[in-house]
Amino acid sequence: MAQKTLCLKNRYRKYQLIKRDASGNDLIVLDVLDASNFERRGIHLLDGLGGLYYLPKTQPIEKSAYGEGAKPSDNPRVNERSAQLRFGTVGKDPADWVWMETLLWRVLKVGKDAVLRIYDIDGYSWRELTIRLLESPVDQTKLQLGIHNTAKHTVDYFAGDPYWYGPLDSVTLKRSDMVLQPDGVTYRGTVDVWNPTDSLGWLEWANGQETAPFTWKIPDAVNPDLTPGRLVPLTPNGPLQPGQEFLVQTYPTKPRVLCRDDSLAGWANLRGMEFDNPLPPELNTPVSLPVELVGGSATSQITCYMPRRWERFVGGESEDL
Repeated sequence: MAQKTLCLKNRYRKYQLIKRDASGNDLIVLDVLDASNFERRGIHLLDGLGGLYYLPKTQPIEKSAYGEGAKPSDNPRVNERSAQLRFGTVGKDPADWVWMETLLWRVLKVGKDAVLRIYDIDGYSWRELTIRLLESPVDQTKLQLGIHNTAKHTVDYFAGDPYWYGPLDSVTLKRSDMVLQPDGVTYRGTVDVWNPTDSLGWLEWANGQETAPFTWKIPDAVNPDLTPGRLVPLTPNGPLQPGQEFLVQTYPTKPRVLCRDDSLAGWANLRGMEFDNPLPPELNTPVSLPVELVGGSATSQITCYMPRRWERFVGGESEDL
């Protein structure tokens, strides 16, 4: 049975704090108010947004031992985010305040990731950042905590991945929508990919449950000239079998492949395979990428996921330029 999500809802929310499990399921979702509503019951983000806005970049400078001056590197360094956030809790009575505190610290823990989601001014669009506390907070009060059914806490946070992520876009290709090639065994189709963000986009691929041996060939995104990348066959030990469905992640530092049946030593071959190409920023015109399937069944399908990475929690859309 799927675990239920514990929610704290508030119609005045501007942010959310989210606790997720390793599979990406939301376990706790807390609506968070801003400082202007601190008299209202709930959890509040009082200040600290300054460290969340600009992507922390530095310009490396290359110097020669004997050459004059210096040369700027063509590859700016993207650093982690590390700053402070200040939270407050307000309860309608002492017991309710204790419940607000309990919820806040169930999500924010030293040694555990939490997700901070910021909503746009429209109240619906959002982007989120994964953070982790660097140390336990220092109480911001001279009196006993909760004496007025309120408390304030300053936390030092760290975000190893400094990018903000919006909702995933995805495209699913079914074998029934693919064209059987003259060899009688290969099906060929296309998926359209795009990237409206201000950052590189790394594709992810996952197939559906299979009932017959199968071999998928997926593209290495798009080349610098926006032509489709090479086809990469997912065949570590020949055709895969039912139960060996996969998730392929092309981001360089993520596990290359996750497999439902992890007993295959041959998957190590694919884990060492490199995908060279991301989607470039500001790719508003979709590019059609070829996909091939050998074998499978009438219900075979593959989904291309397009994570949306942004430098800031608002703005950056290329159509605004």
